[in-house]
Amino acid sequence: SRITDAISVIVEACKSHNEVMANTSIQEVMNKLKTLPELQKDLLFHTQCCNLMMLKPAREMFIVMRGLYMQRMHWLRDAVKNPLLFKVTN
Repeated sequence: SRITDAISVIVEACKSHNEVMANTSIQEVMNKLKTLPELQKDLLFHTQCCNLMMLKPAREMFIVMRGLYMQRMHWLRDAVKNPLLFKVTN
């Protein structure tokens, strides 16, 4: 029925949201950052990303972009230039 389908969609959305929230700790995000070659090569970029990841909305966005390597790197390079965008909602 349509009600059952709607409930299934809501349940899946909640599971997805809970998974993102569980993986947005600073430790989890830093574990992921350590695997990025661009950060290993560029100490300034590494430091900027670490500072950015102190802000919860930035950590959430970083985790949500999992599987989108090029887009994630492009977003990171842009986000470290404008960290105040994330501070407003933190």
